[in-house]
Amino acid sequence: MTIAPQVFILRGLSGSGKSTLARQLKGSLHGRTVIISADDYFQQSGEYCFDPEKLAVAHRQCYERFVELVDSHQYSVIVDNTNSKLWHYAKFYYLARAGNLPVTTLEIPCLDMATVYFYHSRSRHQVPLYVMRRMYFSWEHDSRATLVLNPFSYIKKMKQMTA
Repeated sequence: MTIAPQVFILRGLSGSGKSTLARQLKGSLHGRTVIISADDYFQQSGEYCFDPEKLAVAHRQCYERFVELVDSHQYSVIVDNTNSKLWHYAKFYYLARAGNLPVTTLEIPCLDMATVYFYHSRSRHQVPLYVMRRMYFSWEHDSRATLVLNPFSYIKKMKQMTA
């Protein structure tokens, strides 16, 4: 069974499991699905080479790719970025809605400072702890978002719904 194109916007601190959730979600969807991320810009020969001075360019490139995919109406798209502020992903959300695509925002919450430290310990992006703390304290809640406390159980539920 093929599912009509849709958009998933992921939110969560670095190390929270967004990329893992994105890959699992892609595997559970029956149809053509693309994962996009600002991180793609920093991949060079299979190695992640982050440069904070190029972050704006990376996000612009991610959005341009999103526009191409949404305009094609042929792909489901998973946006795998931190998205700590509502404005960080508002243009993704509204463009998809303008194209009559269903949008699901999935947030992997960070419940407390112990979780910030845990996410920091497992992040592969070398985000400084002070930056993660700042994101945690300035996180903007989205009442539309589905909280994903356990990404594995969410994927299991998705597979059951699409079977």
